[in-house]
Amino acid sequence: SSSTAQIESADALPSNSLASEPALANTLEDDPTQNVQSVETDSSSEILNSTPADSDAAPPPPEQVLVAPAEADVTRPPESEAVPPPEPIVPVSLTPPEVELSVDSIQFPNAVEQLRRPEGDTNETPLSYREQRYQPNFNTFLRRVTSNNLFQATNGDATHFYSKRQPWNKDQTLLDIGDKLINPVSLEIVVNALPISSERNWSNTNKGLMYGIRSNTDVNALAVFDVYNDTYEIIYSFAGHRDCSLGNSEGNLSNDDRYVVVACTYIDSNSVRLISFDLEQKKVLAVLDARPNFNWASISQFGEYIVVENNLFPDNNPQLIGYDKYFNSRRVLSNNPAHGDFGIDDNGEEVFAMIDEHQIRYIRLNDGIEFVLSVSNSDSFFGFGHLSCRNLLRPGWCYFSSTFSSWVGAVKITQQERKIEHWGYHRSTSNEYISQPHAVPNRTGSQLLFTSDWYGREEINDYILSAPE
Repeated sequence: SSSTAQIESADALPSNSLASEPALANTLEDDPTQNVQSVETDSSSEILNSTPADSDAAPPPPEQVLVAPAEADVTRPPESEAVPPPEPIVPVSLTPPEVELSVDSIQFPNAVEQLRRPEGDTNETPLSYREQRYQPNFNTFLRRVTSNNLFQATNGDATHFYSKRQPWNKDQTLLDIGDKLINPVSLEIVVNALPISSERNWSNTNKGLMYGIRSNTDVNALAVFDVYNDTYEIIYSFAGHRDCSLGNSEGNLSNDDRYVVVACTYIDSNSVRLISFDLEQKKVLAVLDARPNFNWASISQFGEYIVVENNLFPDNNPQLIGYDKYFNSRRVLSNNPAHGDFGIDDNGEEVFAMIDEHQIRYIRLNDGIEFVLSVSNSDSFFGFGHLSCRNLLRPGWCYFSSTFSSWVGAVKITQQERKIEHWGYHRSTSNEYISQPHAVPNRTGSQLLFTSDWYGREEINDYILSAPE
């Protein structure tokens, strides 16, 4: 039922992940609003434009040229006795070959027009750690993948981070759960600790890289960590700032790993700044002063748009606001934001999709038009929940987990047809935030990872629903 054709052994990875090879690339000056594209500064949300300069980032240090010492006079042996020079030492990466991914062989659950009625506790025997059970009503497999005891975790900590965060690496051979990396087939823990913060992002283009914030005095260093070679590099330090994160813990990289939004607290004013950053150029593109009710910010999948949610529940003035990647072209997308994620509709357009009590809706980012999916009606009691579109290799779909109806599945982001897949039930009471399912698919959309307390009868653990292949 796994989506991978082969899995590397645990021997391919280091036993720990504390690296010691930082390379300071650039720093953000104390006032990063200088020489950037735009800033939002007043209550009217007026955007002030300026031309970005090439000097946003500090220049790299001059290249050091190593000069070999003069060769001493030596008596050379006859040519027949000369010792051949040693073979040059060629650096070899420890990264194993990448597994090719495809969605062609996946047997996704049949699309339905109406979800099965929510089920309550049927006194079904809970799954033990690593146990798998076939669900004939949905043609999916359910497996428990964590254990508090094995992870040496308190209840609720042996779980994935969030529905917006992709826990599988690029070729789905590693899984980030409970601040550890595990083999998603054997479930063996292969890396016990990670040197970057919990809101880290897997690279979408390199199976061994993770991006995030490297802890330092002010927690302001954007870094990349190589999990196979056990090294990390500081990409950029946001000087004069502290408590940085990727979009306030809900940010993602663009699909090509080029753009990201970093949220930092400016030390002088104790206010939050949103920084649009170009990872390829190691350069700040633009800075936006966040509102007092700022919740999260992120770049879209194709890197064309930034969405900011200002909404601290309960909030009298919640807003979902869209920009281009320079914080220009401001547009209010919604005055009623809900849990959601960036996705792609069936026409290849970038959208932000959300789940409410009775509906799933999405906003097209190029024009701000909102659409309500036809699967949404008063009979479809989703009961709120979370939506995830991290299935980058299966665009046009998003995956949902309903908090109160126990439904988990996928829905097609289209206005052309009514198409929804019911994968099964998450079996969680959702009595606590840490027990809410927060379901997230893998990159091919063949597996769905979620959290459950099994109707309150078990410890809080992670489970995976898999479609046959």
